[in-house]
Amino acid sequence: MEAMQLLIEKKREALRAGLLSLGEQVAAGLHHSLEALRHQDSNLARRIVTEDALINRERRFLEQQALVVLASHQPAGRDLRLIGASLEMIAELERIADHAADVARILLKAPALPLPQEPAKRIGLMGDIALAMFTRVMAVYAENGDADQEFGAFGHVGYHGRWRSARIGTAG
Repeated sequence: MEAMQLLIEKKREALRAGLLSLGEQVAAGLHHSLEALRHQDSNLARRIVTEDALINRERRFLEQQALVVLASHQPAGRDLRLIGASLEMIAELERIADHAADVARILLKAPALPLPQEPAKRIGLMGDIALAMFTRVMAVYAENGDADQEFGAFGHVGYHGRWRSARIGTAG
């Protein structure tokens, strides 16, 4: 029984490492998406779309790993909850990467048309806030922390204040 538990633990840790790696790829995609938006960089936009396909593949691989653990080892209790939560996180990470790729695709549709300056600036600011929040959440996950302790039940006040500033167009 203990050998089985060790195997499940190793598989769970491999899944966690894969999730963190996927998070790094998503953060890079978000960052590149904001840079492509700010500079209307078509080459960077094409790279984002290409990298999104790699993220999609990584998602499928990680989901397959999780499902194999579920099917072959039938974890229970804490292990089952962690694997289930990992499946949810994997799907959400991939969805975030899809949004970054959507920004790139929009830029590629009309590369010669300049974006309206003020809305693009606000979108960039909101994107920076979202990227900072995403990066911090992934850091808390990497440290096995508790997001409620880190950010409070409704998010960190500093981010909320900057979000409000971005919405109303004032400096935060």
